[in-house]
Amino acid sequence: MYSPYEKHGLPVRMVYLMISLLAWPLVRLSRRGRQAIVLCYHGVKPYQATRFDRQVGRLAARAIDVRDLMAATAVNCRRPAVCFTFDDAFANLLDNALPVLRQHGVPACIFVVSDNLGDRPRWRIEPDHPDANERVMTAEELRRVADSGLVTVGSHTCTHPNLARLSPPALDQELRESRRQLSDLIGRPIEDLALPHGSFTPAVLDAAFAAGYRRVYTLDPTPHMPGGAGPQVIGRFLMSPDVWRIEFLLTCAGAYAWLHPWRRFLRRLRRCGRDAAAVPVARRGRMGRRTTCARSTAVR
Repeated sequence: MYSPYEKHGLPVRMVYLMISLLAWPLVRLSRRGRQAIVLCYHGVKPYQATRFDRQVGRLAARAIDVRDLMAATAVNCRRPAVCFTFDDAFANLLDNALPVLRQHGVPACIFVVSDNLGDRPRWRIEPDHPDANERVMTAEELRRVADSGLVTVGSHTCTHPNLARLSPPALDQELRESRRQLSDLIGRPIEDLALPHGSFTPAVLDAAFAAGYRRVYTLDPTPHMPGGAGPQVIGRFLMSPDVWRIEFLLTCAGAYAWLHPWRRFLRRLRRCGRDAAAVPVARRGRMGRRTTCARSTAVR
């Protein structure tokens, strides 16, 4: 089984759950206006289909299309609306996820790595990852999915790189070429982009909007406030059919949103630690002594 909440082990998972249980009443009291929780799935395997069916059935009345994220009137203000999205366009969705969505009348968005159609993932993925050997949809399968009327097709770039590390020309190529390839394939414009690994910088967002995308999706677990005519950056909550039912319900209520500021705080602490460690090295370098970097360069 695989759950985005289990990767740090059971004790941490339980702490996350306890904090979210405590946060849930505060989230309900402090919620202002209309919100949407955007879920990010990947593959759905045969043994997960029943669990996925329960999740979709539970949220069918609150499910909206990603295109409605720009229309505040599409969201019921009593409870957050929910969007279903799927990264990587794995072929197992054809049998295990799309029939469930069709049965419940729930729309979804599938993000496609356009240079990887019909093959196993060629991007950076751990060998023991549960999706490492899953096949991606072929061009014909993707075309049929897009023609079903239930699914919006979005870009997941051409090759699934870390966009924050690319040069401006390579970044532009990944964004524009994927959009062109997918648009030619399904015969309609591509307006949605999911950032691989959730990695981005302000320059990446600027390049995405300049390439013509209207909605750009991160992996920051933040509720979205629908509305507005301009381009939007939309946070998403990682999700799997294997999560505990209470984790699923709390996530869809927005109770796990505390993870975003917490992770931001941890990243700042790590940056401060790296900066503090670099200061003595820089001072020694100015005094004419060999620095750690110089020694490591000499070894290489």
